[in-house]
Amino acid sequence: MRASVLTGVGRSLVWVGMTLALAGAAQAADPGRGEVLWKTPNPAGMNCTACHGLTAATNVQNSWNAAGTATNQGDGAIIRRGINSQPMMADYKTWSDADLVDLAAYINASRYKKSLLTNERCIFAWAEAQLPTVFTAPAVQTGTLSTLNYRLYLVGADTNAVGFNTADSQVWVLAPSLGLTAPVSLGAATSASLIGTARTANCK
Repeated sequence: MRASVLTGVGRSLVWVGMTLALAGAAQAADPGRGEVLWKTPNPAGMNCTACHGLTAATNVQNSWNAAGTATNQGDGAIIRRGINSQPMMADYKTWSDADLVDLAAYINASRYKKSLLTNERCIFAWAEAQLPTVFTAPAVQTGTLSTLNYRLYLVGADTNAVGFNTADSQVWVLAPSLGLTAPVSLGAATSASLIGTARTANCK
């Protein structure tokens, strides 16, 4: 794919009526990012592992309180209440609500053995699983153009692609084999419909 085809990608367009079925709503949380936060030191140099274990899978110090149920992605507000009420957690007050939502999603995914892929990798894996004749794995090329991360796939004489824009979480497709000869937005990966469906399918 020529770089010029992808340049300027990042505007909101409408959902393309492909066979990637949409169903179910979920928080637009990113357990992959939450896993990174679990291991990220706070301003005092401590991280979650110091009190809650190397991973969230073992429920050390009741970390599963924030896990929610198997059908959601946890509850960041429970972590916020812990931060506000537990002196040992006070140094995490600088973390944003979005951080805590992602952290809760990581705890949820660990507890219920869901995919820990980042939203970006989850979308790519899900697209490959849902439309294997369009996005035929393995990708022949992966790359980044500005804030757009993409994967290219060869399908006969066509070069199809999926892109994820980290600036606005838009997911893009270019699929000449489907008649889509210019990049078209599938919608924001942070919308419940798209990432929620991918997460419900456990990214596959």
